[in-house]
Amino acid sequence: MMSLRRLVVASSRRMSVRMLSGAPSPSAASLLEPEYKVPRQFIGDFPEESEANNFEVNWSLADDDITPRHNCYRNRALAKLAQVSKGFPLPVGVPATVSLEEAHPVAFLDHWNEVTEELGHLPELYVHDGAVGALAALRTQIRVITDSPSVAHAFANLIVAVPTVKDPHTPRPIVVVVQTSATDSIVVRGNKVTLDQIQAAIIKAKAQLDAEAPSKLSLPCDVLSSGADSTLVFNATAAWRSKQTSLHSAHGAIWHPEQGVTGAFEGAVVPTSSVVPKKTALKRHQAFPLAVAEDLSVVRAPAATVVGHPTTAVVLDKADKEVSVSEFVQLVGGSEELAAALEAHKTNSATRRAAVAAINALTSDAASMPLHWIYDDSELVRLVNGQEPAFHAPPANKFYNYSEGALSPYGDEIVPLLQHLAEAPEFNAEAFSDKSLAAMHSYPGRLNGVMREFVARAADGKKFPHLAGPNDDSHGLNKVPLLVARYAGKPQLLDIVRQAVLVHQTTSLAIDVAVAGAIILDNIVVNQITIKDAIVAASNDERVETSVRELIKGVLEDTSKSSDVHAAVAKYGKSCPLPGSFQSSLFVLLSDGHLVSSIQKNILAGGDNCGRSIFIGAVAAAAQSTTTPVEWQQKMIRFTELHGLVESVVAKNL
Repeated sequence: MMSLRRLVVASSRRMSVRMLSGAPSPSAASLLEPEYKVPRQFIGDFPEESEANNFEVNWSLADDDITPRHNCYRNRALAKLAQVSKGFPLPVGVPATVSLEEAHPVAFLDHWNEVTEELGHLPELYVHDGAVGALAALRTQIRVITDSPSVAHAFANLIVAVPTVKDPHTPRPIVVVVQTSATDSIVVRGNKVTLDQIQAAIIKAKAQLDAEAPSKLSLPCDVLSSGADSTLVFNATAAWRSKQTSLHSAHGAIWHPEQGVTGAFEGAVVPTSSVVPKKTALKRHQAFPLAVAEDLSVVRAPAATVVGHPTTAVVLDKADKEVSVSEFVQLVGGSEELAAALEAHKTNSATRRAAVAAINALTSDAASMPLHWIYDDSELVRLVNGQEPAFHAPPANKFYNYSEGALSPYGDEIVPLLQHLAEAPEFNAEAFSDKSLAAMHSYPGRLNGVMREFVARAADGKKFPHLAGPNDDSHGLNKVPLLVARYAGKPQLLDIVRQAVLVHQTTSLAIDVAVAGAIILDNIVVNQITIKDAIVAASNDERVETSVRELIKGVLEDTSKSSDVHAAVAKYGKSCPLPGSFQSSLFVLLSDGHLVSSIQKNILAGGDNCGRSIFIGAVAAAAQSTTTPVEWQQKMIRFTELHGLVESVVAKNL
């Protein structure tokens, strides 16, 4: 049975009760009451119900030791609150001048009785009932009682809206009382306690209640959602929130290891300049932001009820430092069971990202194939004619004639690697060489230069490891998504990447670029960092050869000045060889980074777009945990077969 917990934290000072006598003067809120147009008959002197005098609300307040003598509004419509909300009475976004203290029960009751008695005599009282926690299974009922329409407006935007409970005696485990008309510095009384402190105290009360059901964890953090995963961000600021495109919830979250993460609140404090209310057909759906400081507003921002489990936690006051599992557990006062759950979800999340990277690498190749190797910009514009460039129909490639939905030669040439990784317990360079040679011998389509030379050397009697040649095309980089799918987070990954490249290519550039690509993709898959952060990290990683690090830094500088993919690819070179193909791929990812739009831009840049698409598709999909668009799945001829192989490969990396 969940106990009733009243949230009142007192300072050491006390204040006597001010008894209000006489009839109150008309208030701004009461002036909003509608005028009655027809005469009404009364039996006796029993007061008639109105919005400001609701018997059910009055009875429910009796359980909170408050007897309203005058106007009392419950869950007043935002439109009406907005009309009477004036200057916000509490500090927001500034250092607190009053500390929160746990009061002794006797002192608590003294303050409680003083405040509730005085509130009963005030001319206006506002009650807002809702919940902490968007997901029904994890939420806790909350009631906010205040003498300020602005405070009521703020919490109407913040707390989760739930159906009004009609039973006046329904327990509301968290009760927040904010009396702004007094001058004492206590949470429920005065105007020195900040809105931030009240929100933190609500989360603390929720956590104390949830201690009775330890499977739930209430956290004072923001939540970013990405695909099936989420990131917990501690010490977030309003300015930081305004820059996020994947913000799920602010100021608090509740995590259940089986259910997922749900926002504690349904609104957020953000810079006023970032608030752009949308027009709605119905007034009750309209947003009514409340300015709570010179440059801050509270805005209602409903989001998905629940998002995926957290795989990363970030503390912004530690140079945006991602914390380890053990640091996270210590940060939230968690248990070993919590650490195990977080680690398991992180592992499963990395496996999912590795899988979507691999399958989308191949799908992106198939999407680009119809317009492969078209170097004339005007011809490409004419062929696309403003339509969807991905899976363009009919295929217009002049160098080979493949059916719509087929892989390009680049994609076909890495399928033997996928098959080898799915079949063999571990990567074996010689076994992969044999499988690749057999596939290329029987390949009915067009072989690229690397594979023609590979087959020719075998015809001349050469054996592994002497079948590779000095070619600087992007075949080695194209192997990376499949190798990361098998060895993400494993210490042998980079050594295996080098071995795999040497099956077909011997040049240092081909090997070094593949290593850099593996470091970038592995960092995204394992650590769930952004594309830019992964590329910046690679530019400073000593495992990446110096000349390749300089290439990466050059692309970072270029993207700081322009986001024109077409111009950048033309600058680096539209044809197959490295390093231009790698530079172009990085530019596309840095300037866009979303799967579909990145592939579209890469296709329209022309030239060897398939040679770039495999790495672009893998990185973009992993960064967003993006599943393959259904339309692409349906158009790709071998999607089901290759997806099954990918799942077999990543299953070995658990």
